[in-house]
Amino acid sequence: MKKPVIGILASKYETGPWQLLQHGLGDHYVRSIEEAGGLAIILPHGTDEELITAYVDQCDGILVPGGIDVDPVLFHEERHPLCGESDMAYDLFQISVIQKTLAAGKPLFGICRGLQVINVAFGGTLYQDLSLACENPLKHRQDDYRNIATHHVHILDDSMLQMLLGEDIQVNSFHHQVIHDLGYGLKATAYADDGLIEAIESDIYPNLLAVQWHPENFIMNKEDIMLPFFVKLVALASH
Repeated sequence: MKKPVIGILASKYETGPWQLLQHGLGDHYVRSIEEAGGLAIILPHGTDEELITAYVDQCDGILVPGGIDVDPVLFHEERHPLCGESDMAYDLFQISVIQKTLAAGKPLFGICRGLQVINVAFGGTLYQDLSLACENPLKHRQDDYRNIATHHVHILDDSMLQMLLGEDIQVNSFHHQVIHDLGYGLKATAYADDGLIEAIESDIYPNLLAVQWHPENFIMNKEDIMLPFFVKLVALASH
């Protein structure tokens, strides 16, 4: 039986004395897709729209992973001093993939930055730093190792996420930006105890799901409580 192909968008970075451009991705994303029964392929970033269309056409589903900050120009804000590294070309590549994936009716899942850039692609906005979002935010950039859950998330009723993970869960956390205004057609389906959005879905695009934490890191644990997230993506991609 043919395994569903899940395209995972590569990160871009420069390395070495000549600062050569690299395409890379954390192993836990790949292992989580494989454990869920899918075939993971890493999609390199680019600006050629025909190539981007071809990449999306080759995939049955798309996963947008974590990474650097989203450029605030894309949500019509000036850069705040607390905003971190961003890359407009990379943002535009990911937004193009997001739009083409949804136009093709294919499942789209996002993780951490993936949630943020999906929201921006729908016309939403971000807080450029947690300190701008609320007076006493939780510690959303944990010091503990990546497979350790450090804060509580409440998942709303009648959501895909609740069917997968239950109503109340503990998650890991490695971000300093967060959703401010939701994009058109998106809805929040999970919140942290400080009121910040931890997951989004859409009634318009029922195969869309994104979370603010990093479920892929739980592949290191004896019991991977986040594996249903990836199983659902693979199942949707098999249809």
